[in-house]
Amino acid sequence: MSSIQLGVYLIATFLAIRSLSSLMTHHRQHYLLKRVQQIKQQIDENARKTRTAQLKEHARQLQETRNRQEAQSAEKKQKKAGTAA
Repeated sequence: MSSIQLGVYLIATFLAIRSLSSLMTHHRQHYLLKRVQQIKQQIDENARKTRTAQLKEHARQLQETRNRQEAQSAEKKQKKAGTAA
């Protein structure tokens, strides 16, 4: 093998390795981007579930407060009716 052939072979090998490395980097970037998107979707879903649970709990507390106030109001009306009679 002449030195020119060896040089061409080395350059071709270098370019092939560089091309493969670039391809692997691109593949890894694509994989990482996809993984980040999956994690973000999971975080968004967890946040949505948490917020829904918080809103349900708040609605339950409001309903309890409303029921308590209505019971107190009815009790006051009964006392007034009993006092007036």
